[in-house]
Amino acid sequence: MHQLCDSGVPTQREGGRGVAATAKGCSYFPFSGSTLATLADELESYDRTKSSLHFDPAKPLPMALVRKLIKARIAET
Repeated sequence: MHQLCDSGVPTQREGGRGVAATAKGCSYFPFSGSTLATLADELESYDRTKSSLHFDPAKPLPMALVRKLIKARIAET
């Protein structure tokens, strides 16, 4: 489902997770304030806020990390 996230960025949201792309890069929004904190050690090399993970589309997130992010979010729900 396409929608705007809280910041007004067009976001693809599915099952409580979202990804957005802008001219400056891409962001992952787990729509949770604790998912990213759960994996903080593994996310040290990425820019992030409490609720979003930012990455360069030229360097996509590794699939193993994507799986961990999704599993962490599912465990919260």
